[in-house]
Amino acid sequence: MKTEVIKQALDYKKGHLNLALWALNKKCTISVFVDGDIELKKSTNYETIKEHLECADEVEILIYNEYDIKKGWALIIPFNNDDETVADYSVNSFMNEWDCQFINFTENLQKTA
Repeated sequence: MKTEVIKQALDYKKGHLNLALWALNKKCTISVFVDGDIELKKSTNYETIKEHLECADEVEILIYNEYDIKKGWALIIPFNNDDETVADYSVNSFMNEWDCQFINFTENLQKTA
């Protein structure tokens, strides 16, 4: 198995990276804010997003769909436990869909462990 595949699989277990990958797969862009200042604006580059998500103890993200409509917001604390890195997020159908996907993913991981 390729190292990059394993690395991305490990990333997928972390809530904030799971959210980023999930949103990118939905053709979304992600903006990252640190202390209220924009650090990254509407990016689709996973590695750059990951770097910015893990650059501080606490960051916020905004997710936009392919039509530049805001789909969700999340507060990220990247150094929490894997399933607690998304500390808060907007309650709407888009973010609820991500949450259900992430819950199912983590439950399936526990069943196979």
